[in-house]
Amino acid sequence: MTTEYLLTTAGFNRWEVNEETPKRQALLNSIPPGKLTTFERGSEVYHAYADVGSNVLYIGDDAAYQRYLALGRNRKLCQRVPGTSQAEFWECMQENLERRRRVAE
Repeated sequence: MTTEYLLTTAGFNRWEVNEETPKRQALLNSIPPGKLTTFERGSEVYHAYADVGSNVLYIGDDAAYQRYLALGRNRKLCQRVPGTSQAEFWECMQENLERRRRVAE
């Protein structure tokens, strides 16, 4: 099984990255490839994985991360690292929420 399949099955959201999503592009470029990057703000914890070849971000909360670990039991999983671009991640999350609101209206 691929990492991307496990992440999606565990509940990570798949975010397409393109020229209309500059904050996502910046986040995609800032995450170390092949690693699950953790971002924390207060009690909020999210994990991000960058599939640079496909221009896709996988974003999941801590519950999705725990499901990913359970699904990956007895498999070699990608390394988890702390996020270094915290502000960039939270700006991207805000942009995503605003996009969802506009679509819902």
